[in-house]
Formats: sequence, C-alpha cells, structure tokens
Amino acid sequence: MLWPWQRKTNNGDNILPKGQNELATRVRQCGIDPAGFRLYFGQGDEAIYGFTSTGRDSVNVWKKLTAAVDRTGHRPVVLGVDDDLSFHKELIEEFGDQNSSGVRETIRLGEELSPDEFLKSAANNWIDDDDEFNIADYHGEWPGPAPQQGFGITTLSNVPLVHIGLAPTVTPWHLPAYLRFGGWNDCPPPSAHVAMFKYWYEKYGAVPVNMTHDVVEMYVAKPIRSKEEAISVAEEHFWYCTDIVMQGTETIEALAATLLDANQWYFWWD
Repeated sequence: MLWPWQRKTNNGDNILPKGQNELATRVRQCGIDPAGFRLYFGQGDEAIYGFTSTGRDSVNVWKKLTAAVDRTGHRPVVLGVDDDLSFHKELIEEFGDQNSSGVRETIRLGEELSPDEFLKSAANNWIDDDDEFNIADYHGEWPGPAPQQGFGITTLSNVPLVHIGLAPTVTPWHLPAYLRFGGWNDCPPPSAHVAMFKYWYEKYGAVPVNMTHDVVEMYVAKPIRSKEEAISVAEEHFWYCTDIVMQGTETIEALAATLLDANQWYFWWD
C-alpha cells in the first residue's frame, strides 16, 4: 500500500492540480469552504495557497485535507494568525534572497542529513558554548504519566481566525522546506527540520499540524508506549528544541511523561 504522499505520476512527479481555481475546487469537494482562498507565498511549483478558518474548526479542516492529499496534491498546515503569516512571508522572501538553491535543494540536504548527527551536533554546540552546561541538570525524577486527551485541540483552537496553508507537496516532512521554517535564534535551519520530521514520521507517523512563527504541533499516529522510550525520545526533543524543557517542563522526564501514549507533540522556540 502507498500512502497518499507517496503516490507519484509515471515520471515520478507529485500529482498536483493545475492552478488556483482547480485547487480551490478540490478543497470544496472535501466539504470545506475555503474562505478568502488566495496565493499566500511563492510562485510556480513552490506556490503556497491558503484560506482562513476558525481556530475551533482548524483541526477538523486539517484532518479532511490530510485525508484528501491524494486528490488535492497539497499538504495542509495551519499557519497561525495574521502576524504568523507575515513572519512566514518574511522568511520565504529572505530565504529566496540569500539561497539560490531553493526548496528542492533544502529537501535534498534534509533527507541526506542523519538525525543522529544533527542531534549530536546540537548537543556539542551547547557544550562548546557553555562550559557549565551539563545534561544531568535537566534530568529528574519520573513524575508519573501525564493525562492525555484525544487529538482534536491545539494551541490555536481558541483563536477566532487562523490561516490554513496548502503546500505543493504530498510529503509531510517537506513542509519546513516550502515554508523555509527555522534558522533564527536557537531554531534549527529548514534542512534540519526536514531531517527530523522525516525521522519521526518513519518511526511514529508524526506529521505537522500547526507551524506558526515559533511553534510546531504534530499529530502522532503511533504513540510511544513505554517509559524508557518516552525518555529517549524526550532527549531527542530536548536537543531539537531545548526551550520546551529549559523554559517549560524543566526536566526531560517531565517532558517524557507528556509524550507517553500521546498523539500530539509540541515544540516552541523563544
């Protein structure tokens, strides 16, 4: 069986609709009213279209569009509010000015990047930059499993209006490349996000739902079922996004407790 994002034409290209009107029609055929449907960023085969939705409905809209990626040829992602949309636009324009290699090269670099090597490099950067840094300081007692809820609510669910983006790819881990997400403060560069998204998709079926200017929320189809694995994955999350521990859960074990049996993951960069 091929998942929708693995389906290709005979020449290997993703199956994409021809233009804005056809894409809007396909969205409507999913039972969605794409209010204000328009071009958000980019052009040609890198163009990202989008429309608005209530935050309350955003997860259901995302689910419907995710189930229909084989028909639309586009991967949905909730982009956030107006300010987030402006931030995404700035990143895409800045990336285009500074990097002539474009989206395809970012995807290639990300898919060739070893997740282990990236995580080791991130750890070494902290050690090199701070002589007093010790990973043991961020370990603690196991707090017991955290209460979990079914996937249906994100941090944007109470927001009156959000933007839903449609990127011209059926592959979930390509989204960071199309959005040029990352590369500011301690947020990894786009190719690193591609590498980690691919790795976590292949292990846990993790796919991005929300990507605002500083937050990523993911749906996890195959949740972690053991305490030991939860701690191991929490360490991966820590090196990928130290802020969720340093300015959030305070210990890797406390983060691990939120990952156990959970089908949502959360990342935030200051």
